[in-house]
Amino acid sequence: MAIQRLAHVGLWVDDLAKMTRFYTEVMGLQITDATGAGVTPGAVFLSSRPDKAHHELALMSGRTNHDPGLLINQISWMCESLEDLQGFKQRLAASEATFHEIVTHGMAVGIYFYDPEGNRSEVFAATGLGDVPQPYKQPVDLDQPVESLLQDLDRQHRADGIPSSLAPDAH
Repeated sequence: MAIQRLAHVGLWVDDLAKMTRFYTEVMGLQITDATGAGVTPGAVFLSSRPDKAHHELALMSGRTNHDPGLLINQISWMCESLEDLQGFKQRLAASEATFHEIVTHGMAVGIYFYDPEGNRSEVFAATGLGDVPQPYKQPVDLDQPVESLLQDLDRQHRADGIPSSLAPDAH
């Protein structure tokens, strides 16, 4: 028996409406369920793929601990492509999110950020550059064309002693 995938994450929140707006408008999740008005604690269930998962994130009103370092390590959301990741960077920059870091882990590029109530999250996309021994983390410039980004990542891998994964003509 093995774990197949992350099913969902639940967060205690102070402002249910604000957090719901952030995760729907900025992160693009869809509300799949919610408690009625005036129900305590209030709850909103969200999913990036409601046809496959009722909820991947549950927001519950009634947060009592305000030390973000003790609540969660991170919530990780995978997107389809590096172009989508670049779009998320723009959406996050225009929101109430605060950037922590933008890095490559070799096989993926991730944007680490804090949501409006200080929960650390990551949105990431695979690079297609193959497996890179972990932990591996280097800063990355996501504000460049994807082809240039991949070439920069490959150069960084080679400088760090990781074999090249790009086709020979990409050098």
